[in-house]
Amino acid sequence: MNIPDIIIAIDGYSSTGKSTLAKLIAEQYSFLYLDSGAMYRGVTLYAMENGLIAEDGTIDEEGLKEALKDLDLDFKATENGSATFIGDRCVEKEIRTLAVSSHVSPVSAIPFVRNFVDERLHAFGRRKRVVMDGRDIGTTVFPDAEVKIFMTATAEVRAQRRFDEMVMKGQEPVMEEVMKNLLEAFCRKNVLMMQKIKILSQKTLRERLILYLLYKEQRQGKARVQVPGRVQLAKELECNRSALTREISSMQAEGLLRTGEDW
Repeated sequence: MNIPDIIIAIDGYSSTGKSTLAKLIAEQYSFLYLDSGAMYRGVTLYAMENGLIAEDGTIDEEGLKEALKDLDLDFKATENGSATFIGDRCVEKEIRTLAVSSHVSPVSAIPFVRNFVDERLHAFGRRKRVVMDGRDIGTTVFPDAEVKIFMTATAEVRAQRRFDEMVMKGQEPVMEEVMKNLLEAFCRKNVLMMQKIKILSQKTLRERLILYLLYKEQRQGKARVQVPGRVQLAKELECNRSALTREISSMQAEGLLRTGEDW
């Protein structure tokens, strides 16, 4: 079968076989395989190794934002296919540990982290003929991908897949811990999904924006919150960027909103 130079985006829950399917497509049709989840895991590992995640899970966001300026995170071809590298160091094994898995969801929810990863993925995507799997690939990263796939599986199947994968990598996982990790991640994503539904159900753009910022404040635990750039924010609020800019200007003029000079 002849497939044109397109982008194939595979989204879905963790440990449902996204990477397996993406790799099969890449091998069968000579596509470049990219794993966006691996990039978020790479950022998480980098944060852990640099002491930016405390024992209680608190993330030093200011420190991480500064540290990302020096992070050389990339995919490189190896004899076993593409792999994740930090500089010249292959970190494919390290990013798949339970320690990294337990922190990757909150790290990947940080707007500037998502922007960091998205910029790199877009650079790869410009080449076309790529198959990517991972979080929000088909909705946020490549909404115009020619082919989109979303994968699901039961919690038991997902836990067994994760367990088997870790055993094959020489680790000694405990099934109860693997299941606990998956369920915790699922609960976090469920909360975020319900919040997004509530935000988008608001009648006016101002109501959407205010509720969005309130949820950000709750998650980040501070009144001055970090949000993505206006292009990304308009996508998240499903509104026109110009309309969003006008609403922000109105709220600033009314003293309801203050923003940084560079936003």
